[in-house]
Parts: sequence; C-alpha cells; structure tokens
Amino acid sequence: MLPYTLQNSLNNLKFVKQKPLNRVKYTNKTIFNINTLHKTQQKKEEISKTKYNQINYLTIDSMKISNYRLTRRIAYLLIISIIASVFIVIISKNMTVDIALSVLCILLIFFLLRLQCIVFENSGNCITFRKHHPFTLKRFIPPFIELPQSSIKDYDFRKGLGVSHLTLKINSQRKKKMVVKLFLLGFTNSQNKKIISSLQFIKLNRKD
Repeated sequence: MLPYTLQNSLNNLKFVKQKPLNRVKYTNKTIFNINTLHKTQQKKEEISKTKYNQINYLTIDSMKISNYRLTRRIAYLLIISIIASVFIVIISKNMTVDIALSVLCILLIFFLLRLQCIVFENSGNCITFRKHHPFTLKRFIPPFIELPQSSIKDYDFRKGLGVSHLTLKINSQRKKKMVVKLFLLGFTNSQNKKIISSLQFIKLNRKD
C-alpha cells in the first residue's frame, strides 16, 4: 500500500494524450507544383546565363588591339641610344671604340626603321591585321591581312617571352591547306587573352 499523500497526488494527476505530429501529405498536385517551380527556376537561370554570354560575345565581337604604346617606347629608346652613340663617337679618340659604336649606331637605325606597330581588329564580319611605323603620319593604314570570319577554320596561339606566335588555318577551294603565320610582338597578357577569346568565339560559331 502507498502512503495517503502519494495516493492523493497520483489520483489528482491528469494524463493528457499527446497529439500526433502533423505530417505533410504530398498529393499529386503538390508534386506537380514543386516540379513546375523547379523548371521555372532552371529556365530563369538559363536565360540569365544566355544574357550574360550575349554580353560577353558583344564585347568580343568588335575590338581593336595594338602594341602601339610599347613600340613607341622602343622607338624613343632607340633614338636616345643612337644620339648617345653618335655623341660618344664624336668625343672619343679611340679608333676601335669609334668603329664599334658606329656599327652599333647603324644597327640601331636599321631596327628603328624596321620597327612596326601591329593592330588586330575584329569588326564582327572580318578580322584585319594592320602594320605601320609608330611615327607614321598616315591617317588610313591599309590592311596587310584581311580575312572574313567564315574563312577561319582553326587557329593556334603560342605565347612566348614578349613574342606570341599566331597561326590561322584558312578554308580555301584549293587542295592545299592555306595557313597564315604571324608574330605578335609586345602584346600584354590581357591583350593576348582578348585575341584568343575572339578567335575562339569565331571558331565555335563557325558554320560549316
């Protein structure tokens, strides 16, 4: 037998039944709604990606890149070197030094005259390469290579120390494969990346 106080406390206790937890019942309608929401979200993401790609392609589609700044600096450096060598030849009384500096001066003048600025242009329909001297006064510079984008089959771009090698494979009606090889001097890494992205865009969107 339990004590009287404990018996009364047990009699006064009220046992409350706990309600079962609410469980979500998935019907066919709710599953359909979830699927539709997921599909609409995927479509929105795809649309946003396509818009982003279109913006990138627009920036790639038309561009103009050149090594004008670097070639102009090299030209100024060559001019200063020529003036300094001529001044030393005038002052110096040593024959061997005069001969060596005069030969060096001739070589520097040759490099200065042969120095060329390269311009890469992508107008959206064709690719154009132009060459001109950094001190040229011509307003219009005719292109030395101009190719429609549809004619470019493939490309190969190799980076070097200050000089990049570009090879373009061209579609031609001849049996022989037509290849254009170019040396790009003085282009920065960002400029090289822009040229590669432009050529890659042409390659991917080429219609056979």
